[in-house]
Amino acid sequence: MGTQFGKGLAQVFHRATYAAVLAVGALGLMQGADAQVVDTKHNLSATAPAAGSQGATRVNYYTGAGATTQVCVFCHTPHGAASAAAPLWQRVVKADNYYQTYGSVNASPTMEADQANVTVGSVSLACLSCHDGTQAINTMANKPGSGNNALGGDWAAGNNLTNSGLSTTSMANLGGGTVGTDGKDLQNDHPIGIKYAGGFTYSVSNGVVTNNAFADTAFRSTSSTVVNNVPVWYVEKAAGNVAGRDKNDIQLYTRSTGGGNYQPYVECASCHDPHANAELFMRVPVAGSEICLTCHIK
Repeated sequence: MGTQFGKGLAQVFHRATYAAVLAVGALGLMQGADAQVVDTKHNLSATAPAAGSQGATRVNYYTGAGATTQVCVFCHTPHGAASAAAPLWQRVVKADNYYQTYGSVNASPTMEADQANVTVGSVSLACLSCHDGTQAINTMANKPGSGNNALGGDWAAGNNLTNSGLSTTSMANLGGGTVGTDGKDLQNDHPIGIKYAGGFTYSVSNGVVTNNAFADTAFRSTSSTVVNNVPVWYVEKAAGNVAGRDKNDIQLYTRSTGGGNYQPYVECASCHDPHANAELFMRVPVAGSEICLTCHIK
């Protein structure tokens, strides 16, 4: 299928997507406090909020003497990253063909024929390095502080965590795995690593792609911008949104499909913003199924 998004920083599409992610993140920070990861369940440090404005009551967090107050360190490190799947990523990720996704096993006639060989994009692989359940939450390439081999403090009592950082019930464990198992089963989850709406015939003149251009016309039109000379597509939130691409739109991730062609793909971060203080980290609210109807014509 040509170059696949998710093979390493050397690929230009990683760089384009990272630049796009950073740009969207910057817009979000300028839009207000709802984008602050400090106030979300992704803050696993001793500064985790007792309750966030979006109901982000802390679940998994460090506490006690010497517990780290660093928020970003559970996912990112300034030096010696373990993986190129996401910027300065702390955790080891699986291969892009490791998981059994919905599309790779249960592909419908409207999904493109190559879904049997679906590969998961790097942005999703980064998410799954926590959410497939196979690595303890406190698994890091570099612990906080110079030369540290262990984290101070301990996981808070009563939050379904073992001292090794393994969540027994509370973590969003999509892969059904535990430490020492494969955690590869995503067959009952929304498909990832798939072309949006089955893809379309690419042209350098494509800007807005109307729904009738897609293989599956039951999806809404996309808009696009250019990042590092690579097209980046998104689906505009229907109402109450600023014009142009921002963090509150559905983000699609560009891959090269060979021959100078590009396609927009759906990944975990298409719908979820891991840094946003929003319900379920959703880019678009779930109320009234707005998140679903932003893409699906039903």
